[in-house]
Amino acid sequence: MAVGDGFAVVLGTVATNRQPAGGVEEQVSAALKAGGTDPLILYDGSLTVPFLTGGTRTYSPDPNNAADSPHMDFYNTAILITNTVYIRKSGTSERIYAGGLQVG
Repeated sequence: MAVGDGFAVVLGTVATNRQPAGGVEEQVSAALKAGGTDPLILYDGSLTVPFLTGGTRTYSPDPNNAADSPHMDFYNTAILITNTVYIRKSGTSERIYAGGLQVG
């Protein structure tokens, strides 16, 4: 990949990382999560910082489901990840989408 290239990944139903190669910086600008139990965290190999908690749900409400609120929060964000600080889906019960650009 080169600076300006986009990436789109689905972090599957195993604990998995999105960790760029050494010297590469990526900006995660979208994360879609269905609201299960798996958190999306920032990770450096030993320490964690919550990014999206397990129960967070980021996609649009379903107008056919009376339980969905039309006032749900959307999580538009920009977070930089590198080879030393990256994102990790630490659970095994759901899939989480992440997308963004290589910026360095």
